[in-house]
Amino acid sequence: MPFFFQQLLGIFLPIDPRRWPTGIQRMRTCEGWGPPMFLIATTGTLIFVGRGIGLLGGNGAVKLFNYLALATWLVAGTLGCLAVTLDGMNNLRRLGPWAVSRPRWWFELSRLTWMLFLFVALSAILLLAVGGPQLCGKFNSIWSVLPALLLLFMVTATAGYSVSAVTRHRRRGRAFECVQYFYMFGLASAVIMPALWIPLWAGWAQPLTILWCLIAASLTAALTLTILDRRKVT
Repeated sequence: MPFFFQQLLGIFLPIDPRRWPTGIQRMRTCEGWGPPMFLIATTGTLIFVGRGIGLLGGNGAVKLFNYLALATWLVAGTLGCLAVTLDGMNNLRRLGPWAVSRPRWWFELSRLTWMLFLFVALSAILLLAVGGPQLCGKFNSIWSVLPALLLLFMVTATAGYSVSAVTRHRRRGRAFECVQYFYMFGLASAVIMPALWIPLWAGWAQPLTILWCLIAASLTAALTLTILDRRKVT
């Protein structure tokens, strides 16, 4: 109930710095998709605070308080993601280059690529939100590297699934949980984006658009059911 009233009023409470070590440790041991999603949600909330959230969200003093409170969330989330990234680097070093025939090696590499993509993307978004038009040039230069990082993430993730299928090694671990969660949305986006672009190229493409959307929905549903079935088994 207190949490409900806080969100109804549009007030976010800061995370006590004394609790950061505990929070970071929990991020290192929770589901693999948890730390990056925490950072994404915090960044998104931080950007929309300026537009006012809740009944008191438009008040200047409340906005300032929310900015300061969410800054503690952002710091904790960044530290947690950095800790997960360091864990992934240590895992890759421990596995060694000779473990390239194991799916875990590819999923660890794919997770590191995703975390790098996430840091660059969120940095660019915050830079644009804080700096405005004055920093558009730097924003564009940072943003230009994102397609390459995203492509690298999709390639390494696909390699992990391929190696797993060929060697019949079980896919597991926090790196796999992270990669599978975001890989699912990547595949769905790869199907949906053409559905958004095709009508711009041809006015007769509405039936094809519906077909693409149905394929995307089916793909997302299949991958979601796979994740749920995996959790049920484990």
